[in-house]
Amino acid sequence: MSDCLCQYTLTIACMTQEENKGFSGVVSCSSCCNILCAWYLVTVWASHLKYGDLFPFAEEAWRSSTICIVNVAAIILFSFLSQLLLLFLSILRLMVTIYPLSSSFKQLSFVQKIILFVLILSTTIAAVVTYVFVLEAHLSPTSLCTAFIDPTKQLLITQILVWLVALSQSATAAAVVVMSILLVDTVKMSEEKVQPKSKFQNSSKAMIMQLSLLSCSSIVCWLPSNLLKLLTAYLDKFPLRIVYWSSAVVVPLNPVLHPVIFTVVFVRKSLKMRQRKK
Repeated sequence: MSDCLCQYTLTIACMTQEENKGFSGVVSCSSCCNILCAWYLVTVWASHLKYGDLFPFAEEAWRSSTICIVNVAAIILFSFLSQLLLLFLSILRLMVTIYPLSSSFKQLSFVQKIILFVLILSTTIAAVVTYVFVLEAHLSPTSLCTAFIDPTKQLLITQILVWLVALSQSATAAAVVVMSILLVDTVKMSEEKVQPKSKFQNSSKAMIMQLSLLSCSSIVCWLPSNLLKLLTAYLDKFPLRIVYWSSAVVVPLNPVLHPVIFTVVFVRKSLKMRQRKK
């Protein structure tokens, strides 16, 4: 709920400015992507509440249910779509900063085409992997309804998926960090030409803080989660409680932090602009 509220507030505010429409479009898609994570967590939590102490007897029925299969697809879609949107957002901000007048990334139609491509690509991957997973496993190996964990160590699709997500998220995190550094350097060189260094430090402090928090939250979320997935894929025994807590706390970290970061920075920027107008 807090994620949707923060994203909604930011999007409405951004849509009032023509140059922010591309940015707000990506943020809006990110908000919808975060709903996938919320759906997954709520349905898994609700299943445990519904069955209570009888869950061990109903576990097999739950793992073969339609909702569980939908959850498998939802968490796969979230894993790919969230990182692609974050990567695209970083590219968009960098290109608009480097080429403020001629960049295609300032055109809403161009941004919409890229978003559509990202959605189709992520949905296709999620649909194919879920289809293969259901055919190979017949039902979810655990009550978490995820294709990332296989206690039997017999599902090849799980090992491929774990490595694919781990490598892609690591590459995305590295790319976001590099583009954040390039963005700060570009802004620094541009602003130093028109204002003193001390003013640049004050005006760019919020941007540097935002980029740092976005990069750190992605690394903090993805690194332990991917390490845990890789360990569970190859260790003969692993504590299920750690897996459960990782799914409940680490996975939703980005969906919670990113909209808050965007909103706080945007509100501060809006307040400063109003003060200047006065």
